[in-house]
Amino acid sequence: MKTVRSFAGVLLSVILIIASVAFPTAAQTSGAETMANLIVFVKFPEDTTTEVADNTQKIMMYYNDTSKMYVGSSIDFSFKKYISEISRGKLNVNNIFPQLDGDTITPFTLAASHDNSNDTSIIQEVIGAFNSGKIKMPSDKLDNKYSGVVDNLTVIIQGKCPSGSDFMWPHKSVTEVSTKIKNNCQVGNYNFIDSYSVTGAVAACQGVITHEFLHSVGLPDLYRRSGTDGTPVGIWDIMAHDSFFMQYPLSYQRYKLGWIPMQQITQSGTYTLDPVSDPDSDTILYEIKTPMSASESFMLEYRKKITDNYSNLGFETKIPSSGLLIYRVNKSVVNQTNAWGEDYLYVYRPGETSTSASAGDFFKSALDPNDNRTSFGVADFDAPLTDGTIFYSNGTNSGIVISDVKYNDDSSQITFHVEFPDYSSLGLWELVPNDIAMEATGINIDTDSEGNIYANVMGRESWNFVNKVFKYNGTSWTALGSVFSNVSSMTLKVYNDIPYVLYLNSSGKPVLAKYNGASWQTVYTDNSVSYPNDLQLFLGDSGFYGAWTVDGTTLSIKKITPSGVTNVNSSLTADYFANPSLSTVGNYIYVTYCNFSFGGGTQYTQVKRYNFTTGQWENIQIPNPLVSSNLHRSIGYNGEYWMIAAASGSKPIIVKVDGDSKVTQYEVPTTITNILEASMDISENGTVCASLIASGEDSQILYLDSGEWKQLGGSPCSNCQAADMTIYKNRVYLGSVLTGTGAISLTYKDLPEKEMPDLISVESQTVSVADGYITGLPQKAANLNLYLEATNGGYFRYDNVCTGGQVLLYTADGVLVRRYTIIIKGDVNGDGVADGCDAVIINAMAAGMLTLPEYYIKAADTDADGNITESDNEYPINCGLGL
Repeated sequence: MKTVRSFAGVLLSVILIIASVAFPTAAQTSGAETMANLIVFVKFPEDTTTEVADNTQKIMMYYNDTSKMYVGSSIDFSFKKYISEISRGKLNVNNIFPQLDGDTITPFTLAASHDNSNDTSIIQEVIGAFNSGKIKMPSDKLDNKYSGVVDNLTVIIQGKCPSGSDFMWPHKSVTEVSTKIKNNCQVGNYNFIDSYSVTGAVAACQGVITHEFLHSVGLPDLYRRSGTDGTPVGIWDIMAHDSFFMQYPLSYQRYKLGWIPMQQITQSGTYTLDPVSDPDSDTILYEIKTPMSASESFMLEYRKKITDNYSNLGFETKIPSSGLLIYRVNKSVVNQTNAWGEDYLYVYRPGETSTSASAGDFFKSALDPNDNRTSFGVADFDAPLTDGTIFYSNGTNSGIVISDVKYNDDSSQITFHVEFPDYSSLGLWELVPNDIAMEATGINIDTDSEGNIYANVMGRESWNFVNKVFKYNGTSWTALGSVFSNVSSMTLKVYNDIPYVLYLNSSGKPVLAKYNGASWQTVYTDNSVSYPNDLQLFLGDSGFYGAWTVDGTTLSIKKITPSGVTNVNSSLTADYFANPSLSTVGNYIYVTYCNFSFGGGTQYTQVKRYNFTTGQWENIQIPNPLVSSNLHRSIGYNGEYWMIAAASGSKPIIVKVDGDSKVTQYEVPTTITNILEASMDISENGTVCASLIASGEDSQILYLDSGEWKQLGGSPCSNCQAADMTIYKNRVYLGSVLTGTGAISLTYKDLPEKEMPDLISVESQTVSVADGYITGLPQKAANLNLYLEATNGGYFRYDNVCTGGQVLLYTADGVLVRRYTIIIKGDVNGDGVADGCDAVIINAMAAGMLTLPEYYIKAADTDADGNITESDNEYPINCGLGL
């Protein structure tokens, strides 16, 4: 049987259904499962042969039991035995032959000829034959997996397939025929096989039966159909090469189906494996992960070639050799298959030539001590894959070396040494383990004051699209409350250590909910709008807010307080808001967006802010805005507003608006122009970070250091479809969703330590800087640089040198890290001097007639006894008299 199948008519449907199968990710399932395999034989009206009838007993043996097929052998290497063995008894196949009459099967004669038939017409005729009684309805249960759906239908068409593009070529697909068998079960998964593939002299027989059925179980093709030539797996897996002498699937495939356990190797050392055929061992598969990739890992298994069976009958008798097999799993490959040129599973071998060739000698893939092949891998990170490295899909060397491979005395086990390289020099991100079993499409993350991480994950679970919120406490993940079903546009924000979510319900109404420690409690529902866009939650100096756009044209802002949700403003409009981002800073709410005008002229990035005092929107002029920016993110911090804007094909821009409304625009040093996601956050020590998530390439986290944007380590994720960043203290976290699998990845890296600036007195002065106040300054001290200085490269700015005046301390990068209030002794009216006017005010304060802010109270206590009395007015009186 050829292994490179080219049946073009079913390729797409095969791949689509494989992609939709929800593979288990737990180690082993408990208990046994039964699948009904309803086997129907058909022939075309022009076919006058009796091939199926003549070979009925052989076919039955291939399916159910071959122990009596050959004189001198009692080995059962049937399809049924194979499935039972590789699943460790967790899957039992009930092969049902409704046309078996005694010892003979007579095929059902189709009404249409070969030239007038196809998959759909044949399945329709088969269902019709059951419903009309032409094929007897079996009493066996047909829908063990899903109620009302036949587990698997196998149609064997008498004859030989004329070409690889014909519908008779063995394949698996899913039918759209809705007619039920006897009004009971609908056909879903089905296999088509020509009878020659089962009975022919050079046929794969039970090998092709098994290959197609395993598709219905959920395993993908591991040979290439298009893209590039090559053999990524070859004879080491039945899904890459089927034959009469069936070999096991690669053990990772069995693990994914929940049939066997998998162990982890996390440090250098010597390890032992039992053969993959061991029916009981918990140590038949090792996985190696490194911080170099969140989506790719390496597998190790011991393949033991059976050499003492009669005529090589049985399983694992025709693999090239015994030995340690090393292969790579790339979970980011779309649909998790090797069919289209990208390798989901790749077996290492000597003589490889490139990342896509899958060349070399895969017959020598297994490290066999009996053939003096006892090591593989190169420690030098710079070594090319042609040197025999254990490389990633992009050709990067993992640096892992497998050596000292040896059998024990009876070859019942294999031992080997694994040596990890030192990854510290690569600036890699650390991976946070997670067991979130969802096929995710999106994620957003946040932290609370204790460093717990919260993740809002959007995606599919058990065929349903849902949102779930998870909490990571540093050691384990827990799901918070119940699943959100039939919701959309959900976003998460933590406020006062309470997680909040904002989403659209099934009616398109915005709903705000908070987690009360046990369940999600609805706080607010806006029934006045339907299906608004751009839902977001943001917080800052002035409180906690939610926002969305109505019909894409009106920005609606709400304030969230313990007592409820109130309207803030809905006066800002646009032709169409393109992905607006809001943040609040001081007395303002800022929004960055692009006004997309249908049929209009060129549009640019815009920044506007809402002034709480005036109730008006103000325009902020950006020096060099982007054209048609479609991605905007922002953050407010210590009175400053930071935003990033991106547009397809252009470098992003980062803009800061400080407390004085001064605008600074930064050039972003990145080669990424196809930016999929971006985010901004600021660390505890005032370091500004921006994430740039690329589609189909490496991503970047940038941070501002001494006025220069630098990259934090290597790429935190590659080939991801969604991502979000948050910072706790000095640690940057990135949550991402891998393309292809929807797997969740959470990585982190610490920002470089840096000394924060302090504000201190010039050595010759006696000024005090403590608890947010500056005291000891003389009256009329116009130039504070004569009295104060900033350490560690920082600098400060100030307004008026008087009681209540503000001094702002910045890092060298211009990030505001601290505010100080000036106190001039005796100056309680804020004019910078102490005189008789201040004495009058102090008298009023002493009499309880006047209450002023804290800094005026401190300035009024001129004798520093902690109380405001009439004696405190002596100092300003004397100052006013020049005494």
